[in-house]
Amino acid sequence: MNTEKIYNENGNGFTRVFASDKVEKINPIDYYKTAELKQSATLIRDLLYTKSPLLTSFLDSEYFEKKAKEMVVGYCDKCEKIEVHENFIELLKTERKKERKKERKKERKKERPSKTIKRNVFKSRHFNVLDF
Repeated sequence: MNTEKIYNENGNGFTRVFASDKVEKINPIDYYKTAELKQSATLIRDLLYTKSPLLTSFLDSEYFEKKAKEMVVGYCDKCEKIEVHENFIELLKTERKKERKKERKKERKKERPSKTIKRNVFKSRHFNVLDF
C-alpha cells in the first residue's frame, strides 16, 4: 500500500491519500484488515504530529501500530460477522460476465418492490399531505 501526503495550497494542512495496486487472488479479510491497520497507524501518527511534532519524533512505529490495533479490533470483528448471501457466492463462481449480469438483474428484481407499489405509496402519502 502506498501513501502520499498532499499539502494544501496555503501550507496549513494536508490530505493523506492511500492507494494500492491491483489486488487479485488474495484473502480479502486479511488484506483489508492489514490495510486498515496501516491506515489507522498512519493517521494516528499524523494527528499526533499536528499537535506535538516533538513527541511524535520520540515514538516508534510499534506504538502507533499498537494503538491502531486497539481501534480496529471491534471494527474488524463486526465486519467478519457479516453474512454473505448464497446467491452472491454463486455469482462469484460463474466464469462468464453475461451470466453474472443476468444473475445480478434477477437479484435486484427480487429485492425491490415493483413500480406500481412505489407509485401507490407515493400517491397515498401525497394525498395525505393535501388532506387537512
